[in-house]
Amino acid sequence: MRTQQRTLQAMKLPRYVRKKRRSYQYCRKFPVAVQHLTSTTWFNYPLGVSETASEAELGRAAARATEMFELKCKTLLNSDPDAYHEDELDKLAAELLRQRKASPGELVRIYTDTEVKRVEEEDQTQYQVDAQTIADAIVPEVDDLMDKIRSKGKLTLYERVSLKARRALTEQATKKPVTMGSLWSAYVKYNGIDRQSREGKRREANWTRWLSVCGQHFITPQSAPEVLRLIHDGLDEYVAMRQPSVTGSSIKRELADILACLRFGSKRYRLGWHIEPPPVRVEEPVGRKVLIPEQQKRLVAACLSAQGEGKRVAVCVLVLMQGGAMVSEIRRLMDDDIRLDARYPFIAIRNKTKKEARKRIVPIVFGLDFLRANINEAVLWVRSVTETTPSAAIKKFLYQVTGDNALTGHCLRHTWKDNAEAADAPDSVLNDIAGWAGRRTITADSLRYGATGIDQSRRVKRLFEWNKKIFKFIAK
Repeated sequence: MRTQQRTLQAMKLPRYVRKKRRSYQYCRKFPVAVQHLTSTTWFNYPLGVSETASEAELGRAAARATEMFELKCKTLLNSDPDAYHEDELDKLAAELLRQRKASPGELVRIYTDTEVKRVEEEDQTQYQVDAQTIADAIVPEVDDLMDKIRSKGKLTLYERVSLKARRALTEQATKKPVTMGSLWSAYVKYNGIDRQSREGKRREANWTRWLSVCGQHFITPQSAPEVLRLIHDGLDEYVAMRQPSVTGSSIKRELADILACLRFGSKRYRLGWHIEPPPVRVEEPVGRKVLIPEQQKRLVAACLSAQGEGKRVAVCVLVLMQGGAMVSEIRRLMDDDIRLDARYPFIAIRNKTKKEARKRIVPIVFGLDFLRANINEAVLWVRSVTETTPSAAIKKFLYQVTGDNALTGHCLRHTWKDNAEAADAPDSVLNDIAGWAGRRTITADSLRYGATGIDQSRRVKRLFEWNKKIFKFIAK
């Protein structure tokens, strides 16, 4: 039990989720633009999961609550029922029932005594409560809509939701036609994508941009072939629209989630789609700039003389220079990865990396005292800001030192390789220090067991000595 309690305490809750007694609740403040339209400032929504729920379960429940929050904001700003898709109306109907402690389909099977039913038929009198009577009590608003429905008057949003809720109580739940938008919602839930995170918003923006090109379509077994044709047309049109402004590689990255969502929807709803990715022209890679030795000397001097908040950027530059590291790799450094007090100081890049080969050792051969004093603060800073903030700060720092506005942090990786090749370093050294694929002496598997055990390794000594040769014009 104590272990379970410690696990729950250590578990990171999704954004806006709070523990309430033995369950969880989603609590989020309404935007200022809609606060004057509601009697309460806060949106509170029970997640319906117990205190023993896993992080994945909490993530999915929080995603559902976020959808309801966004839908609630929409209803406050727009009361036109034509502005809502059927799946949105279904969600509003289910929420109305939840507030009244009911749920869709719960009155499909109501027990009735067959003997009493026989007497009812003989007496032409109702003696036991049936599903229709209970449904009328749960959603009494529908009684007042009968005349409006018969005269084919236009129902308000609340009236349409009430009517849907009333029908949902007594109708067997069936697989309804889905829309392109609901495919994405299902994909997001299945993969536990946090729509409020920076990454989640980026992925959602790519889908929304593509959907604006392809269009919103209802998908049924009968319409699936025609929708597939529209999807392929939309994919081709999307590529044509994006190619003038972004690279082919960027387009392929944007399409990755879109294609995965469509394939997921095909499998989930048995649509039989074969999604063909559109042809994308990928340009020849542009050669990265490298810094000449004199520029590198000035850069190191600028790092070691940095003051105030500039020290955090300087730490990143020093680490990037000595092993072709990336900002994302600095973000994931743990205390045990930073071995600056070892006989041969190094930083172990062994957590999540772009590729498995990127797990490696970065020997520190200059700026050691500066790094010891400032690296922990720098790692905390990189974790606390957006992904692009450190990269932009590094680019600005490089420009201030060299006057070259084309230099980026990634150029330091190619600069290290250029230095290594000039020093005739063997391929195994390039792969062990910078993480290129190929023959190596320190494997990614060995790094999984921790950096402490390799402090005194002869292999680390070899890499340390090689990095000193590579930077012989800087390292003393």
